[in-house]
This record gives sequence, structure tokens and C-alpha cells, in this order.
Amino acid sequence: MDSTSDVFTSKLKLRHLRFIATLAETGSMARTAERLFVSYPAVAKTRLEIEEIVGARLTTGRGEAASFTDAGKCLLAASQRILNELVYVTEQVAALRDGLQGHVVVGVRSLDALRWLAPRITQFRASFPSVSISLVDGLHEGVSCGEVDLGLARAGPLRLPTTLAMENLFAIRSVVVGSGYMQGRQLAPGKINWHILLNEAWVLPPVGTPLRDRFDDHLARQGLPGPTNIIVGSDAMVQKELMRSGSFLGLSSEEVARSLVQEDIARVLEIDVSALDDHIALIWRAQTRLHPAVFRLKEFLLGDALG
Repeated sequence: MDSTSDVFTSKLKLRHLRFIATLAETGSMARTAERLFVSYPAVAKTRLEIEEIVGARLTTGRGEAASFTDAGKCLLAASQRILNELVYVTEQVAALRDGLQGHVVVGVRSLDALRWLAPRITQFRASFPSVSISLVDGLHEGVSCGEVDLGLARAGPLRLPTTLAMENLFAIRSVVVGSGYMQGRQLAPGKINWHILLNEAWVLPPVGTPLRDRFDDHLARQGLPGPTNIIVGSDAMVQKELMRSGSFLGLSSEEVARSLVQEDIARVLEIDVSALDDHIALIWRAQTRLHPAVFRLKEFLLGDALG
């Protein structure tokens, strides 16, 4: 830490930050004094103290209509951020002290995300039994409008608005699975190629979903047409039941494919689709103060993913 930082951290006090934030809100030294329940000379002295500490003028003038200088604007932004964080931390500590309570709505559309999330929700509830959690079918749109507190979705090509934040939780590896006669068809690894597979019947997610878009792009990069014999399945359960009933090819995560193999519904075909690999990400509102229960669950999930 350099000498300038030492001066700032040792001499700038919370009362200085509150003065700056209040002056910005009231636009008047006199009203600032009233708001802070001190005399006018006291707030004038506080302003001088701040200017001596930072070595720069806080406002462009000394009158009631004075406006913030560039240095003053910088201090104002920092003051507001620090004071907001203090309020937030106070709420968090109070929630932990009194017992965390509340309700959290988590949007999940991916089976991989649900399988990862379920045991962690159980662990979280063991530590915070007064927090209730609802799992709903929803993506980042629900987080944006406030209907969902946290969302788990494929990161893929997501283009999030600046109001949302996203962090990867875990990686998912993609494979091609085959059922029915494709399950029993013995093709050597070198004999399995896209020209054979694209003439078969497929169960694929809808156009516009991350996995489907990656698949179509993967084929296009190789100059290959997409399959024409397609049934669109909205989720892994639809794919599973269709594969159970007939001969289909489909895209799956390695984890979901493992269960299809264990239930003798399909087998994994040895063809490279690593270009479709993705991550499941956690999404939350970045520019909104999260409820303590939402914040605690978010940190729990991110910490578990990193651990």
C-alpha cells in the first residue's frame, strides 16, 4: 500500500463519506447540516477536512449552488458504493445472527443443472432450514424481470443485459447417443461418420437453443447439411422417451448419456462433438441488492463450484 492510500484509509472517516453522499442528495450545505443534525460551521469544517486529506477541492465553489469537481465526483461514487455495501453487510450479519429466513426462486431448465443443483440445495437447507426454495422452469429472462432470483442455464452464446451477472459453475461434455437399431448397430470408430449419421432420424432441441445452435454451426463449419429427419424434443425427458420407443440419434451431455446407457436405452457413438461442450452458469441480478437468503445461496453455489 503506497503513502497516498495510507493517508486515505487512515484519515477518511465514515462521517466524511456520509457528508459527501448527503451533500449530493440535498445539493445544499445548509440542508446537509439539517439532514446530519449538525451546525452549518460543522459541515463546512468537514468539507475542509476532506479537501485537506485528498489534496483537492471537493466542489467548484463555496456557495450553496456549488457543484462537485472531478475529484469530488470520484469521491462521491466511492462514498455511495461504500455506504451501500455497509448497509448490505449489516443486513447480512443481522440475517445470520437472527437466523437466515426468506424464499428463493431458482430457475432451472437443464437436466444437467438440476442434477448438479439438487444435492446442493439439500446441503444448503440443512444449514438454513428457514429458507424455502422453489425450483421453476425458467432462464435468464425470468431473472431479468424479477420472477426468478437465480438462474442456471447453459452459458453457450448467452448475451446477457448489463443488469445481469453470470459465472460458470461446471463444464458439460457433449456426446452423440443412438437408440433402437442404432444402439445395436456395430460400427467401428473409423466407420462412424457424419455422412452416415445425418441420414438417420434425430431427436434435437429446438432451433435457437444453445445446444442446437452449436450443433448446426458445427455441421456448417464442416460444409455438412443438417439432418432432415428430425423430431424436436424440448428437453432430456422427451428425448429419453422417444429413444425408448424407437431408433433415433440425439445430442446429450455425458452425464445424461450415462443414465441412458445404464437403462439400456441408448449407447454413446464414438464421434467427436467436443465443439458442442459447454458450461452450466449461474445468473443473478447484478445491479440490484439481493435479499440475504438469495445472496447466501448464490455464494454457497459459487463456493461449492470453485471448491
